[in-house]
Amino acid sequence: MDTTGTMETVKAPTIQVVEEQKPDPDRAILESLRPTLYACTSVQRMNGGLLNATYRGSLINPLQNGRCTVIIKHSEEKDPNIPQFTLSLTRCLTEQAILRGLGGTPSHQVQHKQISIQVPQFYHYLPDQHTQIFEDVSPEGTLHDFLTSAAAEELINSSTAMVLGEALGSWLSRFHAWSKTPVDADLWNIIEQNSNGFDRDLRDFRFHKLLAIQKECGSEHLAHYAALMHSREFGRKDIVVHGDFSSRNILIQNPPSIDEEKDTCLAVIDWEACCLGDNTRDLAEMVADLYMKNILYGSKVALSMIEGLISTYPPLDEEAAHRTVAQIGENFFYWNLYAPTCTDKQESELVQLGIDLIDKGYSRQRDEAHPAYSMTWYYNFGN
Repeated sequence: MDTTGTMETVKAPTIQVVEEQKPDPDRAILESLRPTLYACTSVQRMNGGLLNATYRGSLINPLQNGRCTVIIKHSEEKDPNIPQFTLSLTRCLTEQAILRGLGGTPSHQVQHKQISIQVPQFYHYLPDQHTQIFEDVSPEGTLHDFLTSAAAEELINSSTAMVLGEALGSWLSRFHAWSKTPVDADLWNIIEQNSNGFDRDLRDFRFHKLLAIQKECGSEHLAHYAALMHSREFGRKDIVVHGDFSSRNILIQNPPSIDEEKDTCLAVIDWEACCLGDNTRDLAEMVADLYMKNILYGSKVALSMIEGLISTYPPLDEEAAHRTVAQIGENFFYWNLYAPTCTDKQESELVQLGIDLIDKGYSRQRDEAHPAYSMTWYYNFGN
């Protein structure tokens, strides 16, 4: 049968390609805030750190104190790209608990000459989203950003840098003095949970890092130090510490005005690593941070700040001094937290210096002829 001209052309079915819609984290944050007093018109992404996303939110309605912005911190337990790496969400409960607990204590706000240091106010927590809302203390940025900028060496002379370091030492001494007093039982229990949660995760990471370096250098002292650190046996474990006390977690307000005549405000932020430990942990991290700024950025301001820091922190006994030296050494291994890159020579110098300081600090040796002990800050400990 001839069907020419009688068959209809059959069209191929139209295939629609539907692109998978990726979740918009900014919109998710806005939606989570909508039913709260902190509903925002927009959020601006800021540096968040590992497994955190931090935003500055512009409020629909100003707060009673007149503030129009807040800081929003969203935390995750895991990163899909690093499935084997976990950071306990106990850190969220701890951060808000310690900020509440510090209200009204001597370390809540400290004035030293023209420098004032405070801790931000905690506003609200969304437990289902693991999202915290804080006071927006300073829009200018961190002390780390300022000290690593070219402007720092121009704006700060050595005497002003000393005062800046003195203020940090004064604040830290008051915080540790409070932490050695009887702390509210509920707050203590929350911080202890973080010591066995978030801080344990960090200790696991540090332990494997130290063992990898020990395998290369063969230092027995480094292996022993790593084991004690991992088991929380290196020093005391009953003092509330910040846990990540570095210039990366210090905000500075209006840095261009910092001189002997004008006031400057600092704020200590990022309390999620707060745990029970030895007070030398906080001191060691800040000293290492500032010394690395000299090695990596050539900052002379940072060296003057170290001198000021240790001049206002209470003198350490011999054992505490050696613990501090060893922990300063360990911090040098994490130089990439403080600089995006460095030369092979700089990295080699920092790693070797770290090994030397752990060796001498762990073995409790004062080897004044050793290059690692030529740093002026060492002689202030225990004196």
